[in-house]
Amino acid sequence: MQAAGDFNAEIEYLDLAAGANSVAITATDSLGNQTTETVTVDYASGNSWPLPYTADWSAPGKLEAKAQILDGRWSLEGAGVRTAQLGYDRLLSIGDMSWDNYEVTVPVTLHGLDPSCTVNLASDPCRGGAGVGVLMRWPGHYPSNAQPSWVWTPMGALGWYRWRATGQDHRYRRTAGRRIAAC
Repeated sequence: MQAAGDFNAEIEYLDLAAGANSVAITATDSLGNQTTETVTVDYASGNSWPLPYTADWSAPGKLEAKAQILDGRWSLEGAGVRTAQLGYDRLLSIGDMSWDNYEVTVPVTLHGLDPSCTVNLASDPCRGGAGVGVLMRWPGHYPSNAQPSWVWTPMGALGWYRWRATGQDHRYRRTAGRRIAAC
């Protein structure tokens, strides 16, 4: 997690009923103390994104009506969207896994870079370097032995730019016998 109080709740969407679902979230601290909070998760099944689709960030309305927030805090600012809090895995999702043969145009403005995220060490809070890019046909984190799941493969394609202060350049790595772009 990026900061004190951050957490992820991994809920399989197949476990949710259409409409309002009561979900009890229990947090346990390092001393074994537990706190439980019940939240309501509204699930709408069967939705699909229209194609073609354009996210008009400057149009009136909430960000959640234009994109699916997957991780982090985001805000609409003028004609764009940006992270409201820096950190690891800040993700927005647009589109549908059923899309095929599409083109994506994403203008990006970098407003700053946290120097601690360019060290490429195990202690790096950005897990090996800061980056910005576009990930396509990603079904979500692949189940792993860790909770929450964190493995980001398989995917369709990844185009990104990554900063590394050490000069190491690991262009490819092997994952389950497939060669995937790693940076």
